[in-house]
Order: sequence, then structure tokens, then C-alpha cells
Amino acid sequence: MLQRWAAGFISAAVMLAGNARADQTIGFFPSDAVLLNPERGFWRSATGNLLGLDGQDLADMRTNGISLIYSVARLDPYRNGPLPAQALAQIAAGFAAARAAGVKVIVRFAYNYPENSSEYDGVQDAPLSVVLGHIAQLGPLLAENADTIAVMQAGFIGAWGEQHTSSNGLDSDAAKAVIKAALLAAVPAPIQIQWRYPSDIMHWPDDPRIGFHNDCFLSSDTDVGTYDTDPVIRAAQKAAMAIKTDTTFYSGETCDAQQDLIRTACADVFAEAALLHLSSLNLDYNTDFHHAWAKQGCYAEIEARMGYRLRLLDARRNGDRITVRLINDGWARPLQARALRIGAPDGAQAAMGPLNLSDVAAGQTVALQATISGKMPNRLCLTAPDNSPRLATDPRFAIRFANADGAGMAWNAETAAYCFDTPVQP
Repeated sequence: MLQRWAAGFISAAVMLAGNARADQTIGFFPSDAVLLNPERGFWRSATGNLLGLDGQDLADMRTNGISLIYSVARLDPYRNGPLPAQALAQIAAGFAAARAAGVKVIVRFAYNYPENSSEYDGVQDAPLSVVLGHIAQLGPLLAENADTIAVMQAGFIGAWGEQHTSSNGLDSDAAKAVIKAALLAAVPAPIQIQWRYPSDIMHWPDDPRIGFHNDCFLSSDTDVGTYDTDPVIRAAQKAAMAIKTDTTFYSGETCDAQQDLIRTACADVFAEAALLHLSSLNLDYNTDFHHAWAKQGCYAEIEARMGYRLRLLDARRNGDRITVRLINDGWARPLQARALRIGAPDGAQAAMGPLNLSDVAAGQTVALQATISGKMPNRLCLTAPDNSPRLATDPRFAIRFANADGAGMAWNAETAAYCFDTPVQP
């Protein structure tokens, strides 16, 4: 299926490159490779607690093609009082370890994490006053480490922090609304906050930072209680989540369910991933799905299309102005607002506009422009670095475009830039 995206464009790219003097346009070569890019793709669970992450474990994940990790901050010892300074320092160290390893974190705070679904009855969370105090304490720490947080899951409530089975009544609508308000006040923008159930999210349709994580993706017709059992209500919930996930991060995992209920056909995942703008799934659970996708021949396409997949189409010169067209072949927008930047290989980079890359929806083609001041260089480079000043010069956090090397064009891994010979004047 990846081959299908490239088919029909390579010949056009060659033709345009060869005729650059006639029409001032260079067509870029597409790639069908599965790309390691930030804030998308399969995620893996970090070993242990966010309060003490193993940096080597994270580095090994990055080496093996993982840019997103899921980490739970276990607050079990602090259910009855404030977080001590030592715990806050351990959380900060966990974020620092992720940053050093070149990965970003899907983070969840929870007061318990039972081993399986048969052990969650009777697990304890914390009283509402304690939860609100913890959220307030965590706010400055989350702000300081916002650069390495991909998304925050609402957590705190009930078993696994999944907003059900609370020992303190936190799974009531009223308590959830109070916790939601506290999270939005304490967690700095633009970090998004994912909730587990559409029925909750639909209470807050106008909160642009509220997202959705589905921890039983495709695992039954209701995704094991994620959606309502009533087909009419369920359809309305999915329609609402399709709108919500167009501009927020949708991730999760498949889960263990009856074999006659799980939906493992490639057609199922393609339809649902496109509808709900799927960005990321757990690589390690439930692997029955992954084996089925591999057997049917669609695993590579699923891996490649989760999240965004930005492919450069062509560059056109008109005097000192350069216009670059690109398309998003993925299922979702880039999570982070970041600019496409252009400049000489050894010079300053200028932002191209008028859109930033998080504005590029799935399937959308856009044209971005910039004016090159002074003498036009013989070679130009395109790059999309992280928006954070702390990560902006780290190539591991920049976007790799879905383009191959070709005549006069090549990817530079050290600078995370796709460079090409400048279109000449006619």
C-alpha cells in the first residue's frame, strides 16, 4: 500500500527536476519507508515508574525505532497528603531522562495500577482534596518539562487512573468536572489532556485541549465499554470523537477480549484510524492484532500512517520567493505547532507560511511560501525542528519528511534537513 502513494509521482518528479530551467519547479522524490518521527507511531511502556526512569532503557527504545514512551507516575504512597519534594525531584529526573534519550512521554498520574482486569476491584485512589492539591503541586513541574511531554492523560481517578471504579467517588460527573477544571488550570498550554471515555468528553465539547485515549481500540463493537452499548448512542459518540480527534491527539492500545469480538481485519483498522485520526498505539499489547495485520499484509502501512506523514511535493521559485507544496499522507495532524523552515545549508532558516505544520490535516495538500533575502543560494534546505528552544537544535525531535534522495536532493541526518539545488531562473 505504501508503494501506491509513490506510484505515478516518481516520473513526474524526474520530469520536473529535468525541466527546472523551463518552469522553475523541482519535484521531490517520495519515499515509502517507515519513518522514525516525533510524537507519532507505536509507543512502548517505560520500565518502572516515572519516578525513576531507566535512561538506558529509553535510549534502547529510541535505537529500536520508538520516539514515544508511555510512563505512569505512581502516587500510591501519597494518597493521604501532599507530594514531598523528593517525589517531585524524581518526576523531574524522569522527564530529563526521556529528553536525554530523544523520546517524548505520554504521561499518566495514578494511585494504583493493578496487574490485570480481574484485580482492580477494591483498588484505592485519593480523596478529591488530595487530588486537587497534587495537581496544583505538579503544575510548575509540568510547565518546566512541557517540551518532552507529548500528551498528558487525565489519570488520577479510579483503577489505573482510567476514570472508573473510584474508591473516593471521583468517577461521578461532578468530581470529574472539578478535576478537569483543575487540570486545565494547572497543566500548561499547549499540552493536551486525554480522557478515557467519549461520554465524559462530550460534556466538554468546547475545550480544545481535551483529547481521547482508547485503551481497547478495535477490541469489540463497543471497544470493551469505551462506547455505549446502544448502537444509536455509540454512533453519535464516534461522530463526536471524529470531530474532537481532528485537532487533538488520539492514541491508545488494543486490549484482550473474546476472540470472536475483536476486529482485526485491515479494513477495520483503516476505517477507524482514518475516522478517528489515529496517532499512536501500544506496540506490546495486544499483539494478536499486530500478528493479524502482518499476516494480512497491512502492518507496514499502519505503522507508517499513524499520526502525520509529511511528504514534500515540489518547490517553485519566482524571483526571491520560494513556494513549497507538501501533503500529509498520515491519519492525523502533527501534534505540535511547528514551522516549516527554509534556508541555505550553512545559513539562517526562515519560517515558511502562512500555515504551521499542525494546521495540515490528514490528506491535505498545502503551499507554503518564504522570501529569501539577499542573493539566492545555490542550494536550499527544508527543516521542521521542535518548537521548544531546548529541543530546537536536536535533530531527534525534528520531523523527517517522507522523501527519498535523488538528483540534486538529499536528507541530512545531522541537521534534520532535506536539501536540494535551487530552481534556476528561466
